Amino acid sequence: FNTLYSLGKWTRRGSRRWEIDGVAWRAAGGRAAGSLVVSPREMAGFELSLEWKTEGETGQGGVFFRYAGSGNPTTAALKVQLSSDAGVTADQFSTGSLFGVAPPSVNAVKPTGEWNALKLRVDGDSVRVQINGQPVLMTTVTNPELPAAGHVALDGIAGGITYRRVLLVPLV
Repeated sequence: FNTLYSLGKWTRRGSRRWEIDGVAWRAAGGRAAGSLVVSPREMAGFELSLEWKTEGETGQGGVFFRYAGSGNPTTAALKVQLSSDAGVTADQFSTGSLFGVAPPSVNAVKPTGEWNALKLRVDGDSVRVQINGQPVLMTTVTNPELPAAGHVALDGIAGGITYRRVLLVPLV
């Protein structure tokens, strides 16, 4: 069962020393520039499911996609935001948003320290996000400056986030 969710073939980047406990990868609090866990291959379309929890008021991370595998992902990829922001009004920077691009319909994150579930489906320009079983974002994104296919990367730059049960399936 645990091998199904293994991030063993994913590549760690940046200065973060990820703490690994079975299938959970923890980015402790505090910033660590460029800290990512990057998928082994590029994909144009995929379905990703994972669980995450944050710690502290500033715990955050997310999932970058269409990432070329090098450079700054904050400017060279799209990102679904995951934060310690339970109870905060949904906006383009809250949990479930396509960060800085499109807000979720609602902020469905649980309180800090509780496990949450993310389902992300990217199919061409279509992006769908579910948080804790609730559809929160359906949008279309076109950005000619980004590649049509790219890596998926878990964000550990800001820290205070743990990921587990990561399952990434390419769409054929």
